[in-house]
Amino acid sequence: MTTRTDKSTKLAINVEVATDTYKNRAINHINPSLTDDKALYFGNKLGALQAHTVNKIVRTDVATLIAE
Repeated sequence: MTTRTDKSTKLAINVEVATDTYKNRAINHINPSLTDDKALYFGNKLGALQAHTVNKIVRTDVATLIAE
């Protein structure tokens, strides 16, 4: 049996700042139990607060696996 510990989730909002030039806006400390639908909704809402066009929302989940 394996246990997941030290779970963390991050969102990156990829925005187009110029023609063919992109930057990521990173949001750390997202609740790991957040559903993908809610993460996308949250990312799009945050992206709408700035002037650049949102290209994509990237979710990154990290966890430590421990064998029991």
